[in-house]
Amino acid sequence: LPTSFSLSTLARCLTCRSAKTPYEDNYALNILGKNFLSYYTTEYLLGQYPRLPLPILNAAVSSYVSSLSLLSVGKDSWGIDIDGTPSLQKILNEEPKEYSLGKLRFVPVDPRSERGVTKLTGAPGELSTHNAYSLAVRSIIGAHYLSTKDESTTKEFIYQHILSRKLDISTMFEFE
Repeated sequence: LPTSFSLSTLARCLTCRSAKTPYEDNYALNILGKNFLSYYTTEYLLGQYPRLPLPILNAAVSSYVSSLSLLSVGKDSWGIDIDGTPSLQKILNEEPKEYSLGKLRFVPVDPRSERGVTKLTGAPGELSTHNAYSLAVRSIIGAHYLSTKDESTTKEFIYQHILSRKLDISTMFEFE
């Protein structure tokens, strides 16, 4: 990240709206990052494969920017950790709130299930782990642009971290 990218901005990128903290969340940065990510991914693919059929193009863009792909970037490439310490334990340990600012904070989907009961939807605000990671990665991309005010460096950042991953377009074609 550039030197203009402040630690408070990074903490904001790692705070999902579901965490319900007194700090700013990553909602707006996520929207900005999502737009940059889909735009530059589409531009890259159309530049590489100008005659790509639209369904294949959409599948390729989705492969690069899906929640599972961004989970891999955030967790494996960037090393983002989840703040998994329960709030009660933090209070009992008298841990300052600032200690969790460098970790991904969100309310996870309740993994408990009862026999014979199928949970159709989560409670409002609950996120799966891969969705929380994808929010954080997209937020970091949006914040990267805001900290540099330069589209070309944000484009290069996306190329280095997202589009540098290998994707075999030929496997997406199905001929009958």
